[in-house]
Amino acid sequence: MVTIFVSILSAMPISSISVTMRDERDCGAISDRVIRPLSVVFLDRSLLLLAFCRLRMDFRRFQLHRITEVQETGESFRPRRVPLLRDFIRQLRGERDR
Repeated sequence: MVTIFVSILSAMPISSISVTMRDERDCGAISDRVIRPLSVVFLDRSLLLLAFCRLRMDFRRFQLHRITEVQETGESFRPRRVPLLRDFIRQLRGERDR
């Protein structure tokens, strides 16, 4: 998990990444996603990767322990990272207020 964490942190400021995840809720199914990583946070006793998912075209929270592979795509989203993170935080605050 440390290698995955370091790979995510090194790519986070500038590059989209492709991640492979195990979905424990769906009998261990494998899911490949291209995401724009925004932040890593500690919430609900686990490390979460906050990201914009290109498959769902929405913000998602990914549990780091489920990510099994990380690969940089080379696609930069640097000018959009901060606005995306602000939008995600705004959305999280809206969920909390419900």
